Amino acid sequence: MKQKNNITSGIVTLIFAVVAVFGSIAGLKQCTGRYNVVQSNDTLPMAHPVTSLDPEIIPEPADTVVQNQPADTIIGKDPRPAGEAGYEDGYIDGMDDGSEDEYKQSYDESNIYTTATEQKAYITNYSEGYEKGFADARSGKHFNI
Repeated sequence: MKQKNNITSGIVTLIFAVVAVFGSIAGLKQCTGRYNVVQSNDTLPMAHPVTSLDPEIIPEPADTVVQNQPADTIIGKDPRPAGEAGYEDGYIDGMDDGSEDEYKQSYDESNIYTTATEQKAYITNYSEGYEKGFADARSGKHFNI
């Protein structure tokens, strides 16, 4: 008999708690709804575009094109030595072409080096790297792995 009383009192307590929670939620909703004041759209300020501008206000666009020279930084200049850069660039292009079986499809010796010695080193090593990369790709040894 004691166990039945415990179950009954537990159910009554649970029902009371649920009713209290829902009552609290409903009461809070009613309280917050009273203080919301919505202003009519008629009284709000409205923006109006300016359609008539004096030509002196807006300057005429310049007719000359400004050439911007990139600074001599890591962005503007390749930090690698010319020979190393040529070999790496050539190897990667050779790998790409070897994977596609398109010999010298992306072969490009152009470079950003300024001295004749650096340009020659880049071109020579590019050609060597390209041939090695193409051969490695054709034999299935991508990146010499």
